[in-house]
Amino acid sequence: MVKIRCFKESDILNFRELARNEIANYHYLPESARLEEDRRYFVAELAEQLKQPLPSIFVAEEDKKLIGALVFKKDVGGVKWIEWLFVHHDHRKQGVATRLLNSFIELCTVCGDKTILCDVVSTNIISQDFLKSNDFKSIGMIEKAWYGLDFYLMQRCL
Repeated sequence: MVKIRCFKESDILNFRELARNEIANYHYLPESARLEEDRRYFVAELAEQLKQPLPSIFVAEEDKKLIGALVFKKDVGGVKWIEWLFVHHDHRKQGVATRLLNSFIELCTVCGDKTILCDVVSTNIISQDFLKSNDFKSIGMIEKAWYGLDFYLMQRCL
């Protein structure tokens, strides 16, 4: 049974492995981007996340193994930003991403947030469709942004 919960210190090494493996398989990102994103999840950076008063990472766990995560930035003026939402490839199409997203939306609602934002690489149709099926809408294109790629800016109003 999959359990959604907040990230904790004992998750650091498992999260790092999950993030590294999933990001490495995002072939729509150039190699330089995959390496830079991988560096963001070093142990020290993950330990810093735990010092924050509110969680900034939700994890999906099954049989004591991390199978997915949603990483977000704290809110600024009622807006939260999703940085990453990923699920281990063996556990996709099983509702894990939806459960992670719903847990995040519940937190946003409790915190009184008004908007959730994220960006999606323009060639990542699967993620765009997933977000649209969860009431996000594309509000614009950011051309030649991070790593020189085009991204859609996605929004869900709460």
